[in-house]
Amino acid sequence: MALSFIELAVRLGAYAPMSSLIEAAYRVVEEHDLDDRPHGEVWHTSFHASSLPILERSCDRALALGLLNPPDSLDPITPMGRQIMDAGKDAEDRMFGRLHRATQLVSWLGVLLTEPPGSEYQTNFTMHDFWLSGNTDGIHLPPGWNRGHVCDTKGKDNERNHFNEMARGERGPEPEHVAQIQAYINMAHETPYEEWVTLEARMLLDAMGIRLSALEPVETGSLLYFNRARPHLRVEFVIERDKEGWQRATGILQDVRDRFIQGDLPPMPFGGKGWSEDPCAWCALKKHICKPAHQQGLERIEDLDPLARAFDPCWDVMSAREAVLARWETEERKAA
Repeated sequence: MALSFIELAVRLGAYAPMSSLIEAAYRVVEEHDLDDRPHGEVWHTSFHASSLPILERSCDRALALGLLNPPDSLDPITPMGRQIMDAGKDAEDRMFGRLHRATQLVSWLGVLLTEPPGSEYQTNFTMHDFWLSGNTDGIHLPPGWNRGHVCDTKGKDNERNHFNEMARGERGPEPEHVAQIQAYINMAHETPYEEWVTLEARMLLDAMGIRLSALEPVETGSLLYFNRARPHLRVEFVIERDKEGWQRATGILQDVRDRFIQGDLPPMPFGGKGWSEDPCAWCALKKHICKPAHQQGLERIEDLDPLARAFDPCWDVMSAREAVLARWETEERKAA
């Protein structure tokens, strides 16, 4: 039977059909995936634990612009990046899934207090005063402890992402990861257990004779780095609650929130200088919205509309702002 050109190319090794289809599938799904509610609320309507301001190199303006629903095309996720994220999520689910299942079988492994893998959403913490939300990987009550302990997992390559250096004790945790887990630790510390511990965990605690009301507030967490090639290789950094740093960071969020309500943009860090340095160097917002706005002296959110629509005609910054305000007005009514 005669071979088609494509079949010949496959047999000669010049074309890998399934690999090409999978690569294309990632791009298609990324382009058409309109689910912007991975944690139950529209993503752009809050600040997130993963972007808690790192005081030495934070940018108030980037926080405000993030609330304006910048289009994905400003910072598209490549198929490689998505697959790395998927691998990290899969490893996280496997680890916490095993731990969760084991705690259902034996009591000496403690209790997973938060939503287990497979739940529609991870356990969410929301701080209304700061417009801050965060969904934890997990909070566990280790055996013999009287307080929950946060755990956040991160995948690392051997050398490219410094896993081996961490394993040898030559490198500490990434500052942005420390800031993120500080957000989880402090949010859990300030939120009563009764508001977030799952029903399943309460039943296990009751069976163990542990009263929820007797638990002390969360004070610690573990940054757990795992080797992507060999996930059983892990490096753990235990982080203690930084109350003062949390207060400074949330003070920044409050200031950005207040300016946002008034319709004002926060000032540029460092007087608008150092565009090639952190925090501006790799910021996706710099080229098309942030730097042009600074150069034109724009200080109001409404003044960004021409720049936003020039980049993407569908980018409506005022509608995005209204969505943020509407969410938190609703949250305030619920809390009242």
